[in-house]
Amino acid sequence: MLTSAVISLHPLTSSDTQPDPKVVSKWVTHEVFAGEIPGVGEFCPYTISGVLHLPQTGYYLRITSLTTPTSQTLQAGLKCLSGEITLDQSTFQIRSITTDNTAHRAAGTTTYTRLAMASLKRRGNPHRSLEWTARFLTPTCLLDDVGLPSLLPEPTTLYLDLQNRWEYFTETQLLPLEDFLSRCIEVSYTNLRTIPADSSHETTRHRGFVGVVRYRLKPMESVERSLHKDWQHYLHMLRMLTEFAFYAGVGQEVEVGMGQFRSKSQW
Repeated sequence: MLTSAVISLHPLTSSDTQPDPKVVSKWVTHEVFAGEIPGVGEFCPYTISGVLHLPQTGYYLRITSLTTPTSQTLQAGLKCLSGEITLDQSTFQIRSITTDNTAHRAAGTTTYTRLAMASLKRRGNPHRSLEWTARFLTPTCLLDDVGLPSLLPEPTTLYLDLQNRWEYFTETQLLPLEDFLSRCIEVSYTNLRTIPADSSHETTRHRGFVGVVRYRLKPMESVERSLHKDWQHYLHMLRMLTEFAFYAGVGQEVEVGMGQFRSKSQW
């Protein structure tokens, strides 16, 4: 089970800066997960957004969970929250808590099976190019194939990161994607900036990108014939992993506010 919980907040103190994501992460660990930190292996089974602010939705804090045990712990912890909370130097009133996507667009619940089946129901037209937009809401740091930070979300780096997360949490093996990603998808537009981001390690400070990237999938006829046979399968995986990123986040340090991801597509 995957869960995205949104805690809507009303500021009771004025501040020019957002609360430190490390402070927010510690608060969530103590108050929501009650100190019972879900098992962390190669990938963290939850994400914490830090306090975000959008003109349409106001202030909110988003917590996602990527396994059933973590979702159960999250749901139980949310029931105990109410009143005021202090994060760093800022005090907020909790206005509402929801996991319902109709109540807040950053909320939601699903399962890995539902994500996979929803993607299978849609078939793309192989004879035309497809475009979709990715928004990186908080600093995002992806590692390239030699483990170095990549400050541009190349399709291969982004989707292999998501594929590795999917395979880790589902304990399944997906069709190899690297050739398809490197030969068939390109970046058609970027509007990014690089900013510092705190790490969960006290002495480490990452730099991450925020902003918008548009990706373009080439028409099938324009790429090598060896990729034609599994074209619809590749499209299915691409849709599935893009939707998965809504819950999983992308890149490093998703548990301390980094890697918050949204996508808009019409495929």
